[in-house]
Amino acid sequence: MNRRSVQQSGFTLIEVLIVVMIIAFVSGGMILTLSGAGPETLLEREAQRFRVAMQMASDRAMLTSEELGLMVTDDGYEFVRWNDVDWQPVANNKALMPHVVDENIGLKLELDGLPWEQESLFESDGLFEDMFAEEDEDKITPQVFVYSYGEFTDFSLAFSWKPMEDEQPPTVTVWGQADTLTIKTGEDE
Repeated sequence: MNRRSVQQSGFTLIEVLIVVMIIAFVSGGMILTLSGAGPETLLEREAQRFRVAMQMASDRAMLTSEELGLMVTDDGYEFVRWNDVDWQPVANNKALMPHVVDENIGLKLELDGLPWEQESLFESDGLFEDMFAEEDEDKITPQVFVYSYGEFTDFSLAFSWKPMEDEQPPTVTVWGQADTLTIKTGEDE
């Protein structure tokens, strides 16, 4: 009998698997690049999160007939509630818990168009300054008030990208007026 060797044409299983892996890596890299979290995306995401939290605070104040407040710091914000004696952090609502923003994001709060200054205009270096210093250290004072009828004091909270402070950094601002919250990017302002 005569054996004929038949040559088969095609690809081996290993060759096909290698090509599939290469395609998977390239498409995965493209997805990460296209959906990338650049500064503008991160700023818009944080501003959107804040807008939703502020709307939830307004809804909660109206539904529970309680006064709420917003405290903004350099690295985040938190909501507090009035308990007929003093302001206390909101403890039973995950959306209103203290939130720390990304370390590259700066916050700037303005009330009625004026920048918020941490130092009070009423502070003085008088005789009784030391007597009351311990009591005032732990005192919580919100900058924005959320009233029990759902409205809040007018404010704007700007989210800006810190690493680009030398240039014009991308900025996303949340404007709050009465009971309306609006998000504007740097181009919209």
